[in-house]
Amino acid sequence: MATLGNPYAAPSAHVAEAEEPVDDLWIASRTQRFFTFLIDLFCFVIFSFVVGIFIGLLGAGQAIAHLNPVTRQLFGITLMTAFYMLFEASTGRTPGKWICGTRVIDVEGEKPSFMRFLGRTLARFIPFEPFSFFGSKGMGWHDTVSGTRVVRTRGEGSVGLSETV
Repeated sequence: MATLGNPYAAPSAHVAEAEEPVDDLWIASRTQRFFTFLIDLFCFVIFSFVVGIFIGLLGAGQAIAHLNPVTRQLFGITLMTAFYMLFEASTGRTPGKWICGTRVIDVEGEKPSFMRFLGRTLARFIPFEPFSFFGSKGMGWHDTVSGTRVVRTRGEGSVGLSETV
């Protein structure tokens, strides 16, 4: 005769069965995401300016100025990747996310791996990616492609794990 286990035990489910364990109440609003974008854009310009000064002091400014347009574009992509990886991979936040009270987590609610952060950053270069926020959930392609979410860390509906995630 087969045993059925404890009929009074609480029901359980495997996390892999759940489509999205991150509750929609935790997801950052479109307004938060927009202001985060503006703040990060401003910080990226400052970051680029500082890198440009450093390159100029090294005497490599003329060499970069004479690069062909494709190489300059690749340099810009590398610079933007360095900016996002520097902040997101180390802290889970960019300056804009810190100011707006949001953080990046994976769909299981944990800190994303380095490769998820890299995929998230590279997905930002998909053409028309900024328009992906007009979708029903207000998440960008760089969120869905990389399996990450931007969630609130303070206020109503916050994750509550702001220092542990």
